[in-house]
Amino acid sequence: MTYEDKLFALIAHAEEIQTAARNFETAAGTVLSGLQEVFKDVVRDEARTIITNATKRASEGLQEASREVQTATKLLRRTWVVGLGSLAVVTLVLILAFIGSNALLKGRGADLDELKVKVAQERATLDELRSKTWSLELMKYDDGSRGIILPKGVRIDRTGDVKDGRAAVVIRP
Repeated sequence: MTYEDKLFALIAHAEEIQTAARNFETAAGTVLSGLQEVFKDVVRDEARTIITNATKRASEGLQEASREVQTATKLLRRTWVVGLGSLAVVTLVLILAFIGSNALLKGRGADLDELKVKVAQERATLDELRSKTWSLELMKYDDGSRGIILPKGVRIDRTGDVKDGRAAVVIRP
Protein backbone atom coordinates (compact mmCIF):
# COMPACT_ATOMS: atom_id res chain seq x y z
CA MET A 1 0.00 0.00 0.00
CA THR A 2 1.50 3.35 -1.01
CA TYR A 3 1.80 6.37 1.24
CA GLU A 4 -0.94 8.12 -0.69
CA ASP A 5 -3.28 5.14 -0.18
CA LYS A 6 -2.52 5.16 3.56
CA LEU A 7 -3.16 8.90 3.72
CA PHE A 8 -6.50 8.61 1.93
CA ALA A 9 -7.49 5.66 4.16
CA LEU A 10 -6.70 7.68 7.28
CA ILE A 11 -8.66 10.68 5.96
CA ALA A 12 -11.65 8.43 5.22
CA HIS A 13 -11.38 6.90 8.69
CA ALA A 14 -11.27 10.37 10.28
CA GLU A 15 -14.36 11.40 8.35
CA GLU A 16 -16.17 8.25 9.51
CA ILE A 17 -15.21 9.02 13.11
CA GLN A 18 -16.46 12.60 12.76
CA THR A 19 -19.73 11.39 11.22
CA ALA A 20 -20.17 8.85 14.01
CA ALA A 21 -19.41 11.53 16.58
CA ARG A 22 -22.01 13.88 15.08
CA ASN A 23 -24.55 11.06 14.99
CA PHE A 24 -23.71 10.22 18.57
CA GLU A 25 -24.03 13.87 19.61
CA THR A 26 -27.40 14.13 17.84
CA ALA A 27 -28.63 10.96 19.48
CA ALA A 28 -27.29 12.06 22.82
CA GLY A 29 -29.01 15.42 22.39
CA THR A 30 -32.31 13.68 21.75
CA VAL A 31 -31.89 11.45 24.80
CA LEU A 32 -30.75 14.34 26.94
CA SER A 33 -33.76 16.46 26.11
CA GLY A 34 -35.89 14.00 28.07
CA LEU A 35 -33.60 13.75 31.09
CA GLN A 36 -33.25 16.07 33.95
CA GLU A 37 -30.84 19.00 33.75
CA VAL A 38 -28.22 17.26 35.92
CA PHE A 39 -27.99 14.21 33.67
CA LYS A 40 -27.89 16.37 30.54
CA ASP A 41 -24.67 18.08 31.62
CA VAL A 42 -22.99 14.78 32.57
CA VAL A 43 -23.89 13.06 29.29
CA ARG A 44 -22.95 16.15 27.25
CA ASP A 45 -19.55 16.33 28.98
CA GLU A 46 -18.97 12.63 28.37
CA ALA A 47 -19.99 12.97 24.72
CA ARG A 48 -17.62 15.91 24.32
CA THR A 49 -14.80 13.84 25.86
CA ILE A 50 -15.48 10.97 23.48
CA ILE A 51 -15.67 13.33 20.51
CA THR A 52 -12.48 15.14 21.61
CA ASN A 53 -10.61 11.85 21.97
CA ALA A 54 -11.84 10.61 18.58
CA THR A 55 -10.85 13.89 16.96
CA LYS A 56 -7.44 13.75 18.63
CA ARG A 57 -6.84 10.19 17.34
CA ALA A 58 -7.92 11.19 13.85
CA SER A 59 -5.62 14.21 13.97
CA GLU A 60 -2.69 12.05 15.12
CA GLY A 61 -3.40 9.59 12.29
CA LEU A 62 -3.41 12.41 9.76
CA GLN A 63 -0.15 13.77 11.17
CA GLU A 64 1.45 10.30 10.91
CA ALA A 65 0.25 9.95 7.33
CA SER A 66 1.62 13.41 6.57
CA ARG A 67 5.04 12.44 8.00
CA GLU A 68 5.07 9.27 5.89
CA VAL A 69 4.23 11.26 2.76
CA GLN A 70 7.05 13.71 3.58
CA THR A 71 9.46 10.80 4.03
CA ALA A 72 8.36 9.28 0.73
CA THR A 73 8.79 12.64 -0.98
CA LYS A 74 12.34 12.97 0.40
CA LEU A 75 13.19 9.47 -0.80
CA LEU A 76 11.77 10.22 -4.22
CA ARG A 77 13.80 13.44 -4.47
CA ARG A 78 16.94 11.59 -3.37
CA THR A 79 16.30 8.90 -6.00
CA TRP A 80 15.97 11.57 -8.69
CA VAL A 81 19.18 13.26 -7.58
CA VAL A 82 21.10 9.97 -7.60
CA GLY A 83 19.64 9.06 -11.01
CA LEU A 84 20.52 12.43 -12.51
CA GLY A 85 24.01 12.26 -11.00
CA SER A 86 24.55 8.80 -12.47
CA LEU A 87 23.31 10.00 -15.85
CA ALA A 88 25.71 12.95 -15.70
CA VAL A 89 28.65 10.67 -14.85
CA VAL A 90 27.82 8.25 -17.69
CA THR A 91 27.44 11.16 -20.12
CA LEU A 92 30.80 12.58 -19.02
CA VAL A 93 32.49 9.20 -19.46
CA LEU A 94 31.01 8.83 -22.96
CA ILE A 95 32.14 12.33 -23.94
CA LEU A 96 35.66 11.67 -22.67
CA ALA A 97 35.76 8.32 -24.49
CA PHE A 98 34.63 10.03 -27.70
CA ILE A 99 37.29 12.75 -27.35
CA GLY A 100 39.97 10.16 -26.58
CA SER A 101 39.02 7.96 -29.52
CA ASN A 102 39.07 10.97 -31.86
CA ALA A 103 42.55 11.92 -30.65
CA LEU A 104 43.70 8.32 -31.06
CA LEU A 105 42.23 8.11 -34.56
CA LYS A 106 43.89 11.40 -35.57
CA GLY A 107 47.21 10.04 -34.31
CA ARG A 108 46.62 6.79 -36.20
CA GLY A 109 45.73 8.79 -39.31
CA ALA A 110 49.07 10.61 -39.10
CA ASP A 111 50.83 7.24 -38.66
CA LEU A 112 48.96 5.88 -41.66
CA ASP A 113 49.99 8.89 -43.76
CA GLU A 114 53.62 8.33 -42.70
CA LEU A 115 53.40 4.66 -43.67
CA LYS A 116 51.93 5.58 -47.07
CA VAL A 117 54.87 7.92 -47.68
CA LYS A 118 57.34 5.19 -46.64
CA VAL A 119 55.62 2.62 -48.90
CA ALA A 120 55.81 5.07 -51.81
CA GLN A 121 59.53 5.61 -51.10
CA GLU A 122 60.16 1.86 -50.90
CA ARG A 123 58.30 1.28 -54.18
CA ALA A 124 60.39 3.97 -55.83
CA THR A 125 63.54 2.26 -54.49
CA LEU A 126 62.25 -1.11 -55.75
CA ASP A 127 61.53 0.35 -59.19
CA GLU A 128 65.03 1.87 -59.26
CA LEU A 129 66.60 -1.45 -58.27
CA ARG A 130 64.59 -3.32 -60.94
CA SER A 131 65.72 -0.87 -63.59
CA LYS A 132 69.37 -1.20 -62.51
CA THR A 133 69.23 -5.02 -62.29
CA TRP A 134 66.95 -5.46 -65.32
CA SER A 135 64.52 -7.35 -63.01
CA LEU A 136 66.93 -10.27 -62.61
CA GLU A 137 66.34 -12.39 -59.50
CA LEU A 138 68.90 -14.39 -57.57
CA MET A 139 67.73 -17.71 -56.18
CA LYS A 140 69.15 -20.38 -53.92
CA TYR A 141 67.83 -23.90 -54.46
CA ASP A 142 67.20 -26.52 -51.80
CA ASP A 143 70.35 -28.45 -52.79
CA GLY A 144 72.47 -25.35 -52.09
CA SER A 145 73.06 -24.41 -55.72
CA ARG A 146 72.38 -20.87 -56.84
CA GLY A 147 70.97 -19.40 -60.02
CA ILE A 148 69.69 -16.33 -61.80
CA ILE A 149 66.02 -16.10 -62.84
CA LEU A 150 65.43 -14.07 -65.97
CA PRO A 151 62.31 -11.93 -66.43
CA LYS A 152 59.57 -13.28 -68.70
CA GLY A 153 60.34 -12.82 -72.36
CA VAL A 154 64.13 -12.54 -71.84
CA ARG A 155 66.34 -15.24 -73.45
CA ILE A 156 69.97 -16.24 -73.07
CA ASP A 157 71.80 -15.14 -76.22
CA ARG A 158 75.19 -16.64 -75.45
CA THR A 159 77.67 -17.34 -72.66
CA GLY A 160 81.31 -16.45 -72.51
CA ASP A 161 84.13 -15.03 -70.41
CA VAL A 162 84.96 -11.42 -69.69
CA LYS A 163 88.52 -10.00 -69.79
CA ASP A 164 89.24 -10.77 -66.11
CA GLY A 165 88.24 -14.43 -66.59
CA ARG A 166 84.81 -14.43 -65.02
CA ALA A 167 81.92 -16.21 -66.79
CA ALA A 168 79.23 -14.04 -68.35
CA VAL A 169 75.75 -14.58 -69.81
CA VAL A 170 74.48 -12.31 -72.55
CA ILE A 171 70.68 -11.87 -72.57
CA ARG A 172 68.22 -10.39 -75.06
CA PRO A 173 64.73 -9.16 -74.44
